[in-house]
Amino acid sequence: MNKIALISDIQGNLIALKQVLQQIDTEQIEDIICLGDVASGAYPHDVVTLLKERNIRTVKGNMDDAILNPRRHEDADPDLDRYDDIDQWCSEQLTVTDKTFMRKFPPLIRVQLDEDHELLCFHGSPYSYNDAIDESTPADMLASQLYGYTETLMATGHMHHQYLRFYKQSMIIGPGSVGLPRQRNSKHPCHAEYAIVNWDDGRAYIEFRQVDIPVEDFKKGILESGMPHANWFLSLWDI
Repeated sequence: MNKIALISDIQGNLIALKQVLQQIDTEQIEDIICLGDVASGAYPHDVVTLLKERNIRTVKGNMDDAILNPRRHEDADPDLDRYDDIDQWCSEQLTVTDKTFMRKFPPLIRVQLDEDHELLCFHGSPYSYNDAIDESTPADMLASQLYGYTETLMATGHMHHQYLRFYKQSMIIGPGSVGLPRQRNSKHPCHAEYAIVNWDDGRAYIEFRQVDIPVEDFKKGILESGMPHANWFLSLWDI
């Protein structure tokens, strides 16, 4: 049996990442794949360092590019301005070595499950880390986003919530977000999300996991990190 952990959208949340890895380490996991967006939060350098130390293969996400090439939105929106400030600060926290490591993130990672089946990992879609794929994506749009790709399993980040859907012969997995999970029309819940892929004798068994984050440690970490707009950021959480 192949047992693979899928993590995504860490968003610089070191406490959440440590909680997830601690749980993963209790299982017989053969590989951990990260689906991008790793450093845009309170502890960008520490998260990148941990990914390097654990040798966790990672695809490039849209926010990885935003941190490597910070730029401001043209729209006059206070929240976007705050996020732009945070992105700029995150970029400044990363070392040259961190950025070199992140620039090597590939757009796609393939995992051979057996002789006839593969898991394809990406952020967004195989063609763009800005594409949105989830359980509600219309079939005709999904057809264009996945055009030419027919792998048995596909795993994508970017959407920050957990889902599973089928398209033709493929199973598409959204493992959720380690560092910034989303609930529709609600604040961010104080837990971390990831998924486990169990591949056994030509069949996939998907387990969605949620891990509680220690609230006081999380709040203290954000406030002491030096990240701009820390109090505003905490106001977006259900804590």
